[in-house]
Amino acid sequence: MDSVRHYYQKALSDIDKGVSINQLYQSLYKYEKLEDYNACAGILKAIEKKTGRKTS
Repeated sequence: MDSVRHYYQKALSDIDKGVSINQLYQSLYKYEKLEDYNACAGILKAIEKKTGRKTS
């Protein structure tokens, strides 16, 4: 499994467990600072799926 898909599925699972979108954005910013763009892409994709909005 590629890392983007891994982070995407993890973020969706977190949302189902009650993690807020705001908390996911905090994780997104953390990974952005670490320059882990695969993690960013997966988390952002999950946020977009759950909110129904494109962020870019």
